[in-house]
Amino acid sequence: MSTLTVTNIQATGETASRAVSGVAAALLFYGSQAIIGSRNISSVADIGTGQLTISFSNHFADDDWVGHHTTEDEQPYINTNRTASGVTLVNKTRTDATSDCSDGNATIHGDLA
Repeated sequence: MSTLTVTNIQATGETASRAVSGVAAALLFYGSQAIIGSRNISSVADIGTGQLTISFSNHFADDDWVGHHTTEDEQPYINTNRTASGVTLVNKTRTDATSDCSDGNATIHGDLA
């Protein structure tokens, strides 16, 4: 069996490469609405209670990507108002009220531009 060792990976046609340790095209860990760690995230803006807008450092080829957003005890989701350059994360309580959360994460998978 052979072993292929690489530091970065780039799909055919993409201009941006990704570190092999984070194959997701974008990754965000946050706590108390502040960035703890990220990959391909240029900024995070707190736009209201329980709402964060994230901007990607390297844009996606289009808005045809998939993401997953989790928090400790709420019902988070990724807003349908997403673009190739960013997205809004929303956190709601079980009673459907928008609420800030203590920590969460989001992963985005798709083709980079």
